[in-house]
Amino acid sequence: MGALSNPRTREALLRMARAARNQASARQPPERPTIPARGLPLLRTLEAILADSDHPMHIASLHAALEQRLQATVSRASLKDCLSDHARGGRPTFLRQKRGWYRLA
Repeated sequence: MGALSNPRTREALLRMARAARNQASARQPPERPTIPARGLPLLRTLEAILADSDHPMHIASLHAALEQRLQATVSRASLKDCLSDHARGGRPTFLRQKRGWYRLA
């Protein structure tokens, strides 16, 4: 109660609160990157990368090659989902050699 009963302190606190609000409202929201509709052509690009390779590739190498070819950031989750989805079923596109290693079927 002591600080708020002092008129000078109260005015100083009000000025600081107004300044903080003004500063917060003046900040620009961060720019969001534009994301293409339905993402990037991961499957076709992965097929091309593995076709160029004469041996199975580790997921870390695939990720680096994929981002380099697409010139864009690709999440590891998207890459893992694509590999997993297309390494199963009756006619898989990729064969999982062992954990984290893939080649074309």
